[in-house]
Amino acid sequence: MQGAASGALNLVRNLGFTTGTALIAAVYDTSINSGAGALGGLQSSFAVAAIIGVATLGLAIWLGKRHVTNRTASTVHTITPTKAPANVTN
Repeated sequence: MQGAASGALNLVRNLGFTTGTALIAAVYDTSINSGAGALGGLQSSFAVAAIIGVATLGLAIWLGKRHVTNRTASTVHTITPTKAPANVTN
């Protein structure tokens, strides 16, 4: 099971890297062709990467809070106090 999970994580990482590289290359190419020049292409590529990073971080924080809230709500148990036996001595 551990090997399958590791393989799946590697696949996801590689596909994410490939997709991200293609996206940034397309943004860079579009900026270069619009006349912004190489510096404009780099600036727009980093701006898109920063937006994606902030959006991913926000999503991770939101999902984390949601998971904690759901977990806390479902695992709260009320404990009713019981009367101690009369023969207990300290």
